[in-house]
Amino acid sequence: MEITSTVITRTARHQTDSVLFAIEYTVVDERLDRIHLNLFDPVPQPLDDAAEPEQAATPTQGEYIGSIYFEGRNLSCNIPWREDAAELFSTGVGVIARIREELPAPAEDAQEPATQDNSR
Repeated sequence: MEITSTVITRTARHQTDSVLFAIEYTVVDERLDRIHLNLFDPVPQPLDDAAEPEQAATPTQGEYIGSIYFEGRNLSCNIPWREDAAELFSTGVGVIARIREELPAPAEDAQEPATQDNSR
């Protein structure tokens, strides 16, 4: 058997006060391929008498808000209008930037952009 490609899918979570990101990103042959963020309203778990105080801050997925998708060098966003939409998008782009910093660039980013000759 000849292995022709290795695909690794990782899942993670990131929480702020206003949003819970369910993160899935794919690495193909050790290069980042895509990042998908699903956004949810965070719902704090009730703290029972025996629980540790840190457990109260652990959220569960609340209502689905939308998604941000990164592939190659393109972003797409599906967030319905709400007052904090720009903040949600900005935080999501920050999450994507941190993932990109940790992994080798996608093949499109690794290539030098073609230069245009504007001399006339």
